Amino acid sequence: MGWPTLELSWSPTTAIYTAPSWVDITSYFRAFDCTYGRQHELDRFEAGTSNILLTNNDRNFDPKSNTNVKPMRRFRLRATWAAVTYNIFSHFAEGYPKARVGPTSSEVQVKCVDGFKLLNLGDLNTSYASQVTDVRVGAVLDSILWPTADRSLRTGQSTIQASGTLTNANALQHIQDIVGSENGKFFMDGAGLATFLDRHAPWVVTAQNTSQATFGNDAGELPYTALEGTYDDSQIWNDIRLTRTGGAEQAATDATSKTDYGLRAMAESGLLVATDAETLDGANWRLLKYKDPSYRFTRMTIAPTANDSLWPQALGRA
Repeated sequence: MGWPTLELSWSPTTAIYTAPSWVDITSYFRAFDCTYGRQHELDRFEAGTSNILLTNNDRNFDPKSNTNVKPMRRFRLRATWAAVTYNIFSHFAEGYPKARVGPTSSEVQVKCVDGFKLLNLGDLNTSYASQVTDVRVGAVLDSILWPTADRSLRTGQSTIQASGTLTNANALQHIQDIVGSENGKFFMDGAGLATFLDRHAPWVVTAQNTSQATFGNDAGELPYTALEGTYDDSQIWNDIRLTRTGGAEQAATDATSKTDYGLRAMAESGLLVATDAETLDGANWRLLKYKDPSYRFTRMTIAPTANDSLWPQALGRA
Protein backbone atom coordinates (compact mmCIF):
# COMPACT_ATOMS: atom_id res chain seq x y z
CA MET A 1 0.00 0.00 0.00
CA GLY A 2 1.18 3.53 -0.75
CA TRP A 3 1.14 6.82 1.12
CA PRO A 4 0.18 10.29 -0.11
CA THR A 5 2.90 12.90 -0.38
CA LEU A 6 2.53 15.47 2.40
CA GLU A 7 3.62 19.08 2.07
CA LEU A 8 3.76 21.33 5.11
CA SER A 9 4.32 25.04 4.56
CA TRP A 10 4.23 28.17 6.67
CA SER A 11 4.11 31.86 5.90
CA PRO A 12 6.66 33.39 8.28
CA THR A 13 6.99 36.88 6.82
CA THR A 14 3.47 37.88 5.77
CA ALA A 15 1.04 39.76 7.98
CA ILE A 16 -2.19 38.21 9.08
CA TYR A 17 -4.47 39.63 6.35
CA THR A 18 -1.86 39.51 3.60
CA ALA A 19 -1.77 36.82 0.91
CA PRO A 20 0.60 34.15 2.30
CA SER A 21 4.09 33.71 0.91
CA TRP A 22 4.52 29.99 1.53
CA VAL A 23 7.80 28.39 2.57
CA ASP A 24 8.08 24.59 2.40
CA ILE A 25 9.03 23.15 5.82
CA THR A 26 8.22 19.51 5.10
CA SER A 27 11.75 18.51 6.09
CA TYR A 28 10.94 19.59 9.68
CA PHE A 29 7.57 17.81 9.75
CA ARG A 30 7.13 14.94 12.22
CA ALA A 31 3.40 14.44 12.94
CA PHE A 32 0.05 16.21 13.17
CA ASP A 33 -3.55 15.90 14.27
CA CYS A 34 -6.53 18.07 13.35
CA THR A 35 -10.23 18.39 14.09
CA TYR A 36 -13.02 20.31 12.35
CA GLY A 37 -16.74 20.15 11.57
CA ARG A 38 -19.77 19.59 13.79
CA GLN A 39 -21.49 16.68 15.51
CA HIS A 40 -25.01 17.14 14.10
CA GLU A 41 -26.67 19.13 11.35
CA LEU A 42 -28.50 21.33 13.88
CA ASP A 43 -25.21 22.31 15.51
CA ARG A 44 -23.06 25.23 14.45
CA PHE A 45 -19.64 24.53 13.02
CA GLU A 46 -16.83 24.84 15.53
CA ALA A 47 -13.35 26.25 14.97
CA GLY A 48 -10.96 23.81 13.35
CA THR A 49 -7.78 23.08 15.30
CA SER A 50 -4.48 21.33 14.63
CA ASN A 51 -1.27 20.39 16.39
CA ILE A 52 1.91 20.15 14.32
CA LEU A 53 5.05 18.48 15.64
CA LEU A 54 8.27 19.85 14.16
CA THR A 55 11.94 19.13 14.68
CA ASN A 56 13.69 22.19 16.03
CA ASN A 57 17.34 21.25 16.25
CA ASP A 58 18.41 24.39 14.38
CA ARG A 59 16.03 26.55 16.46
CA ASN A 60 14.19 27.68 13.33
CA PHE A 61 10.94 27.68 15.33
CA ASP A 62 12.35 29.29 18.45
CA PRO A 63 11.26 32.95 18.87
CA LYS A 64 14.58 33.68 20.57
CA SER A 65 16.39 32.59 17.41
CA ASN A 66 13.96 33.48 14.62
CA THR A 67 12.09 36.77 14.88
CA ASN A 68 9.48 35.54 12.39
CA VAL A 69 8.21 32.99 14.90
CA LYS A 70 5.08 34.79 16.04
CA PRO A 71 1.52 33.87 16.97
CA MET A 72 -0.97 33.92 14.08
CA ARG A 73 1.55 32.99 11.40
CA ARG A 74 -0.22 30.70 8.94
CA PHE A 75 0.55 27.00 8.45
CA ARG A 76 -0.80 24.90 5.57
CA LEU A 77 -0.87 21.14 5.13
CA ARG A 78 -1.60 19.57 1.73
CA ALA A 79 -1.53 15.98 0.53
CA THR A 80 -1.08 14.68 -3.01
CA TRP A 81 -2.37 11.30 -4.12
CA ALA A 82 -2.70 10.05 -7.71
CA ALA A 83 -1.72 13.51 -9.03
CA VAL A 84 -4.55 15.20 -7.08
CA THR A 85 -3.65 17.68 -4.33
CA TYR A 86 -5.96 17.94 -1.30
CA ASN A 87 -6.05 20.79 1.21
CA ILE A 88 -6.03 19.31 4.71
CA PHE A 89 -5.96 22.58 6.66
CA SER A 90 -4.80 26.19 6.57
CA HIS A 91 -4.54 27.39 10.16
CA PHE A 92 -3.04 30.16 12.26
CA ALA A 93 -0.48 29.43 14.97
CA GLU A 94 -1.62 30.20 18.51
CA GLY A 95 1.66 29.24 20.16
CA TYR A 96 4.87 27.24 19.92
CA PRO A 97 5.21 25.17 23.10
CA LYS A 98 8.36 23.04 23.15
CA ALA A 99 7.49 19.36 23.13
CA ARG A 100 10.95 18.03 24.05
CA VAL A 101 14.43 19.39 24.51
CA GLY A 102 17.41 17.06 24.89
CA PRO A 103 21.19 17.23 24.58
CA THR A 104 21.11 16.61 20.83
CA SER A 105 17.50 17.03 19.75
CA SER A 106 14.64 19.45 20.11
CA GLU A 107 11.02 19.46 18.99
CA VAL A 108 8.25 22.01 19.02
CA GLN A 109 4.51 21.42 18.85
CA VAL A 110 2.71 24.24 17.07
CA LYS A 111 -0.86 24.76 18.30
CA CYS A 112 -3.06 26.13 15.51
CA VAL A 113 -6.65 27.24 14.90
CA ASP A 114 -8.61 28.25 11.82
CA GLY A 115 -9.98 31.67 10.90
CA PHE A 116 -12.95 31.36 13.27
CA LYS A 117 -10.63 32.66 15.99
CA LEU A 118 -10.10 35.93 14.12
CA LEU A 119 -13.82 36.27 13.48
CA ASN A 120 -14.52 35.62 17.15
CA LEU A 121 -12.04 38.33 18.19
CA GLY A 122 -13.59 40.93 15.90
CA ASP A 123 -16.25 43.35 17.16
CA LEU A 124 -18.73 45.19 14.96
CA ASN A 125 -19.46 48.86 15.55
CA THR A 126 -21.46 49.72 12.49
CA SER A 127 -24.84 49.19 10.85
CA TYR A 128 -25.97 47.16 7.86
CA ALA A 129 -28.86 47.68 5.46
CA SER A 130 -31.31 44.91 4.64
CA GLN A 131 -29.30 42.43 2.56
CA VAL A 132 -29.40 38.94 1.10
CA THR A 133 -27.61 36.48 3.39
CA ASP A 134 -24.36 36.12 1.44
CA VAL A 135 -24.10 39.88 0.97
CA ARG A 136 -24.44 40.42 4.72
CA VAL A 137 -21.85 37.74 5.46
CA GLY A 138 -19.51 39.45 3.03
CA ALA A 139 -20.17 42.84 4.62
CA VAL A 140 -19.29 41.50 8.06
CA LEU A 141 -16.10 39.96 6.69
CA ASP A 142 -15.27 43.34 5.15
CA SER A 143 -15.79 45.00 8.53
CA ILE A 144 -13.19 42.81 10.21
CA LEU A 145 -10.77 43.05 7.24
CA TRP A 146 -11.06 39.40 6.21
CA PRO A 147 -9.46 39.14 2.72
CA THR A 148 -11.75 38.85 -0.28
CA ALA A 149 -9.49 36.14 -1.74
CA ASP A 150 -10.14 33.95 1.32
CA ARG A 151 -13.91 33.63 0.83
CA SER A 152 -16.32 31.28 -0.91
CA LEU A 153 -19.89 32.56 -0.58
CA ARG A 154 -22.86 31.04 -2.40
CA THR A 155 -25.85 33.26 -3.16
CA GLY A 156 -28.22 33.28 -0.19
CA GLN A 157 -31.95 32.58 -0.24
CA SER A 158 -33.06 34.83 2.63
CA THR A 159 -33.24 38.57 3.00
CA ILE A 160 -31.74 39.62 6.33
CA GLN A 161 -33.19 42.55 8.25
CA ALA A 162 -31.32 45.80 8.61
CA SER A 163 -29.19 45.55 11.71
CA GLY A 164 -29.61 48.95 13.27
CA THR A 165 -26.53 50.26 15.05
CA LEU A 166 -24.35 47.46 16.38
CA THR A 167 -22.11 48.19 19.35
CA ASN A 168 -19.26 45.78 20.12
CA ALA A 169 -21.22 42.94 18.51
CA ASN A 170 -19.21 39.77 18.03
CA ALA A 171 -18.53 39.23 14.33
CA LEU A 172 -18.60 35.43 14.40
CA GLN A 173 -21.79 35.40 16.44
CA HIS A 174 -23.47 37.80 14.01
CA ILE A 175 -22.50 35.66 11.02
CA GLN A 176 -23.75 32.52 12.75
CA ASP A 177 -27.05 34.24 13.58
CA ILE A 178 -27.40 35.25 9.92
CA VAL A 179 -26.58 31.77 8.64
CA GLY A 180 -28.83 30.13 11.24
CA SER A 181 -31.72 32.32 10.10
CA GLU A 182 -31.06 31.15 6.53
CA ASN A 183 -30.73 27.48 7.62
CA GLY A 184 -27.40 27.51 5.80
CA LYS A 185 -23.83 26.60 6.75
CA PHE A 186 -20.73 28.62 7.54
CA PHE A 187 -17.28 27.15 8.12
CA MET A 188 -13.59 27.39 7.23
CA ASP A 189 -12.67 24.86 4.55
CA GLY A 190 -9.40 22.97 4.14
CA ALA A 191 -7.88 25.81 2.09
CA GLY A 192 -8.75 28.35 4.79
CA LEU A 193 -11.65 29.92 2.88
CA ALA A 194 -14.51 31.41 4.87
CA THR A 195 -17.30 29.36 3.29
CA PHE A 196 -21.05 30.05 3.22
CA LEU A 197 -23.54 27.57 1.77
CA ASP A 198 -27.16 28.58 1.38
CA ARG A 199 -29.97 26.22 2.39
CA HIS A 200 -30.50 25.07 -1.21
CA ALA A 201 -26.87 24.02 -1.65
CA PRO A 202 -27.38 20.34 -0.67
CA TRP A 203 -29.91 19.90 -3.47
CA VAL A 204 -27.99 21.65 -6.25
CA VAL A 205 -26.30 19.15 -8.54
CA THR A 206 -22.57 19.76 -8.30
CA ALA A 207 -19.51 17.56 -8.24
CA GLN A 208 -19.47 17.89 -4.44
CA ASN A 209 -23.13 16.91 -4.10
CA THR A 210 -22.81 13.83 -6.28
CA SER A 211 -22.21 10.59 -4.39
CA GLN A 212 -18.47 10.27 -3.87
CA ALA A 213 -18.35 6.59 -2.94
CA THR A 214 -20.35 3.54 -1.93
CA PHE A 215 -19.13 1.67 1.13
CA GLY A 216 -20.12 -1.92 1.77
CA ASN A 217 -19.22 -5.57 1.38
CA ASP A 218 -20.38 -6.16 -2.19
CA ALA A 219 -18.26 -6.16 -5.31
CA GLY A 220 -17.16 -2.67 -6.35
CA GLU A 221 -17.91 -1.15 -2.94
CA LEU A 222 -15.26 0.40 -0.70
CA PRO A 223 -14.46 -1.38 2.56
CA TYR A 224 -14.87 0.13 5.99
CA THR A 225 -13.33 -0.97 9.27
CA ALA A 226 -16.18 -0.04 11.61
CA LEU A 227 -19.60 1.56 11.33
CA GLU A 228 -21.69 2.97 14.17
CA GLY A 229 -25.33 3.92 13.90
CA THR A 230 -28.09 5.00 16.23
CA TYR A 231 -31.88 5.04 16.27
CA ASP A 232 -33.05 7.05 19.28
CA ASP A 233 -35.18 9.96 20.44
CA SER A 234 -32.44 12.58 20.70
CA GLN A 235 -33.53 14.46 17.56
CA ILE A 236 -37.33 14.27 17.71
CA TRP A 237 -39.07 17.67 17.64
CA ASN A 238 -42.82 17.96 17.11
CA ASP A 239 -43.67 21.43 18.42
CA ILE A 240 -41.59 24.01 16.57
CA ARG A 241 -41.95 27.68 17.52
CA LEU A 242 -39.85 30.27 15.73
CA THR A 243 -39.92 34.04 16.09
CA ARG A 244 -38.07 36.58 14.01
CA THR A 245 -36.96 39.92 15.40
CA GLY A 246 -39.96 42.23 15.17
CA GLY A 247 -42.32 39.40 14.15
CA ALA A 248 -44.97 37.14 15.64
CA GLU A 249 -44.30 33.59 16.78
CA GLN A 250 -44.80 31.02 14.02
CA ALA A 251 -45.71 27.49 15.12
CA ALA A 252 -45.73 24.10 13.40
CA THR A 253 -46.92 21.03 15.32
CA ASP A 254 -47.71 17.38 14.63
CA ALA A 255 -50.37 15.63 16.73
CA THR A 256 -49.37 12.09 15.70
CA SER A 257 -45.76 12.64 16.73
CA LYS A 258 -46.90 14.06 20.08
CA THR A 259 -49.03 10.97 20.66
CA ASP A 260 -46.18 8.63 19.80
CA TYR A 261 -43.28 10.40 21.51
CA GLY A 262 -44.72 13.05 23.82
CA LEU A 263 -44.47 16.82 23.45
CA ARG A 264 -41.01 17.78 22.24
CA ALA A 265 -40.65 21.52 21.87
CA MET A 266 -38.05 23.48 19.94
CA ALA A 267 -38.28 27.25 20.39
CA GLU A 268 -35.99 29.83 18.85
CA SER A 269 -36.30 33.61 18.77
CA GLY A 270 -34.32 36.46 17.30
CA LEU A 271 -34.25 35.12 13.74
CA LEU A 272 -33.12 37.80 11.31
CA VAL A 273 -35.26 36.98 8.25
CA ALA A 274 -37.50 39.70 6.88
CA THR A 275 -40.98 38.11 6.95
CA ASP A 276 -43.17 35.94 9.16
CA ALA A 277 -44.01 33.83 6.12
CA GLU A 278 -40.40 32.73 5.78
CA THR A 279 -40.23 32.08 9.52
CA LEU A 280 -43.26 29.77 9.20
CA ASP A 281 -41.65 28.01 6.25
CA GLY A 282 -38.61 27.35 8.44
CA ALA A 283 -40.78 25.94 11.22
CA ASN A 284 -42.63 23.64 8.81
CA TRP A 285 -39.34 22.40 7.33
CA ARG A 286 -37.95 21.52 10.75
CA LEU A 287 -41.17 19.76 11.70
CA LEU A 288 -41.16 17.66 8.53
CA LYS A 289 -37.54 16.67 9.11
CA TYR A 290 -37.63 15.96 12.84
CA LYS A 291 -41.15 14.90 13.86
CA ASP A 292 -40.16 11.23 13.58
CA PRO A 293 -36.95 9.45 14.59
CA SER A 294 -34.47 8.52 11.89
CA TYR A 295 -31.67 6.00 11.72
CA ARG A 296 -28.40 7.92 11.70
CA PHE A 297 -24.83 6.82 11.15
CA THR A 298 -22.66 8.54 13.73
CA ARG A 299 -19.22 7.21 12.87
CA MET A 300 -17.44 5.31 10.11
CA THR A 301 -13.82 4.20 10.33
CA ILE A 302 -11.80 3.48 7.21
CA ALA A 303 -8.20 2.32 6.81
CA PRO A 304 -6.60 3.81 3.67
CA THR A 305 -3.25 2.32 4.70
CA ALA A 306 -4.81 -1.08 3.95
CA ASN A 307 -6.55 -0.11 0.70
CA ASP A 308 -5.22 2.58 -1.66
CA SER A 309 -8.68 3.28 -3.09
CA LEU A 310 -9.66 4.84 0.25
CA TRP A 311 -7.12 7.67 0.12
CA PRO A 312 -9.32 10.04 -1.95
CA GLN A 313 -12.12 9.50 0.61
CA ALA A 314 -9.85 10.15 3.58
CA LEU A 315 -8.17 13.21 2.07
CA GLY A 316 -11.13 14.78 0.31
CA ARG A 317 -13.30 15.55 3.35
CA ALA A 318 -11.58 18.74 4.54
